[in-house]
Amino acid sequence: MIQLRANPVYKRETLTAFRGWRLPGALFGVNGCLALFALLNMYGAITQMRMAAQIRYTAFMELFLFAAVYEFLLATVYMPAGCAGAVGSEREAKTLQLLLSTRLSAWDIVLGKLCARLSDMGLFLVSGFPIFALSFVYGGIYLTDICVFVACMASYALLLGSVALFFSCLLRRAWACVVASYGAAVALLGGTLGIHILSKLFFDEAGAYLLLLLNPVATFYIAVGARLGASPLFGSLLALPQTGGYVFLTNHFTAVSLAVQVAVSFAVLGWAAAALGRAGGE
Repeated sequence: MIQLRANPVYKRETLTAFRGWRLPGALFGVNGCLALFALLNMYGAITQMRMAAQIRYTAFMELFLFAAVYEFLLATVYMPAGCAGAVGSEREAKTLQLLLSTRLSAWDIVLGKLCARLSDMGLFLVSGFPIFALSFVYGGIYLTDICVFVACMASYALLLGSVALFFSCLLRRAWACVVASYGAAVALLGGTLGIHILSKLFFDEAGAYLLLLLNPVATFYIAVGARLGASPLFGSLLALPQTGGYVFLTNHFTAVSLAVQVAVSFAVLGWAAAALGRAGGE
């Protein structure tokens, strides 16, 4: 942490973000929309309790799932946009060679820019915790559910940011980096899930099971989504095999998938640093 705080790129990126109005405005808008839905959900539950003299406990589980999906969508939108132009904007502003001429290594530059965007995403997540706390009012949500959600969110943001930074170091135009990053995000979420479902329906009961290890949303659903009352049909399509060589992975799917996602993220970060180093030698 001390080394990260001493990273000039990280310090510059975070100071620039907080000096402007965009990040505070985005925090207000994002959490305002989430709070509005939460209040409407609570109002509906209280109204039903008064009229029917019963409490619909599933409403609070639905609130938790909605807030979790909301944060995943936010990461899908913010991380590619925030990281894709990180190096491309420096290149277009003719400041990349100046940055590379300093004592900072390519790894320091890539890590500083990624951690700055992860800090922003962490602010969005932490500022939304009061909304998540509402789901504890009548029970059904446990602390382990929150921990699994935070771990999946961190892994997802890290993976998206790493891929976006790789494209930012590889491609010369910022707009091309953004398009490629969003395409990778769609492939990561929809592509892995779609291939698995099609494979399961038409070829093999296990489906493309290993591809789900790269999908943090699938990891979160498999860990807690089914227990919280999410779609039974979706749950059946994501059901993990219980026979053969899949038993170990099935029993430890959450831990293994998070480890795989973090490992892939750091591998992609290494490629991004290598691509940036080659750009400095041109």
